[in-house]
Amino acid sequence: MINYEKIINDYMQEAGPITAVEQGKRFLDAILLKLFDRTETDLENNDLYEGVLFTDGSGDYGIDCSFVDGDILYIIQGKYRGEHSYSNVYHFLGQIEDFMKLEDGKNIRKQLVDVYNALHSDTINEIKVYYITNNNIAMESEKYDYSEKTQELSKTCSKKFEKNVSFHIVGYENYNTIHTGILLELPKEVKNASSKLDLAKYFENRDKTTVVAEVPLKALARMVAEHKNHIFFSNIRNYKGLNSINKGIKESYENHPKNFWFYNNGITIVCSSYEILPNSFIQIKAPQIVNGCQTATTIYNCWSTSSKIEQENIDGTILVKIIQDAKSEKRKNITKFTNSQTAVTGKDFFALDSFHTQLQKEFKDLGYFYETQANSSKALTIKYSGNTKYKHLFDAKFNKNNVLLAKEITQIYIASLLGMPAKAKNIGQFMPGCEKYETVFNDKTPTDPRYYLLPYGVWYYLKKVYKLPENKIIDKDKWSTSILFITNVFFNVLQKLYSSTNDNFLSEEFINMCDEKISNESTFKAVVRLTYNIMRDFYNDSTIKEIIGDNLPRFLKSTIENNTRVQEILQDKIASRVEEFEY
Repeated sequence: MINYEKIINDYMQEAGPITAVEQGKRFLDAILLKLFDRTETDLENNDLYEGVLFTDGSGDYGIDCSFVDGDILYIIQGKYRGEHSYSNVYHFLGQIEDFMKLEDGKNIRKQLVDVYNALHSDTINEIKVYYITNNNIAMESEKYDYSEKTQELSKTCSKKFEKNVSFHIVGYENYNTIHTGILLELPKEVKNASSKLDLAKYFENRDKTTVVAEVPLKALARMVAEHKNHIFFSNIRNYKGLNSINKGIKESYENHPKNFWFYNNGITIVCSSYEILPNSFIQIKAPQIVNGCQTATTIYNCWSTSSKIEQENIDGTILVKIIQDAKSEKRKNITKFTNSQTAVTGKDFFALDSFHTQLQKEFKDLGYFYETQANSSKALTIKYSGNTKYKHLFDAKFNKNNVLLAKEITQIYIASLLGMPAKAKNIGQFMPGCEKYETVFNDKTPTDPRYYLLPYGVWYYLKKVYKLPENKIIDKDKWSTSILFITNVFFNVLQKLYSSTNDNFLSEEFINMCDEKISNESTFKAVVRLTYNIMRDFYNDSTIKEIIGDNLPRFLKSTIENNTRVQEILQDKIASRVEEFEY
């Protein structure tokens, strides 16, 4: 299991000595980046639907930040070290309760209006509220039982909003219950695991690769108990707690176990091999529950809290499908398609998409790890050395790890080489399985990893190495929120300077030229300075100032692509500076 506590502690320590207020903010960033799979661009966007909306401050109803992922609204408060106490938990729950009782959004802070509207939106089907601390909540459980209050709130709010509302009090001991993902390369202890399962009835398909069985509930519970630390490694969603669905499963187990066979859709187990034994047993090697995590965990929880007599006497069976998979491809597809009807967002499927799994191999040859599943780099057994050719694009921290995030790579590629910096801000629509994914990744999409590494390297350099805000010429907000836009401008400048023809950004000639110029450190830095001067001219233009007004986010989300006058001004600024540069 990935040690998220260490991941977050390492992130906190990287900041060095900082104030208590700064620690609180960094902890909030840490849980967003490491537990909720947000990106730094998401954090900069400060937008509920296209990033993360920060609302911390007076009159915030205890809400530090919120974001929408798919059809789920997340509401979060983070407490670091001494900021946490049991009384703070109850205070937070009371504040959230007050917020959810509001009958209108007229008298709340401007930043919270979007959150209030999302609560009542038809496009939001689930609301998850989190209080997260780096303290140990489990140690408090005997003295302070938060479950009664959270269950009461869940029931009341779910009824009011007619959607599933859940409340989660999370300490470092259960960080892993937040993060979700698919670990495609099974760890050694998972590969070597073996389990013996009792079958009440079964049949085997004609290819001898699948067993469909009626399995006693207590037999399934025993298997989960034996392998609970790793049997869900391949499941795209971890256990969601006692939401309305899992409460129904619990109620069936406790009151109607004999009807479980009829009420439940069953679970799917993928394994490396199986052997049917005498007396209706099956030996399963490397079992992985890829669909039915909620069902299996709820059954195990009910069974494990029962007395030994009750455990043995529980009646009832469940449908279990056991599929032998000598290779990983079948497991990936089963995970993908058996979860296709649940609330799974596109980013969960990067690791299942053949384009990105191939790109991962290409990046490996260049010396980089392409992380298609969040935090999977933490489980690496080999060190990625990077590539000296591009070392100057990154800082020491990146060059130590050499990890590229699939979501960021996709976003920056769309913004820079596809020329859509505004559309790229709403990256959710371009995730695997989402509406616009195939407009970007299709048969015509280049497979050369340089098309993705070079834009990322430019973006990273501008953001973390060059640090334009410290130059104090361009307003910090304009700089920090428009890096995708500026990265696109950089490639426009390169084209004007060095392309012999007006090449498409996706042509081989263009990427070869980019590689030559960007890998040359002195040339690259000269073009960065030129791009900076162009952006300074652009943002100081009186017409641009008028168009932006006091709404830079709107300008960056639509105007930069849709307003022809803006494009004309930008091209004029580029042409003028390029001519001067060449001279």
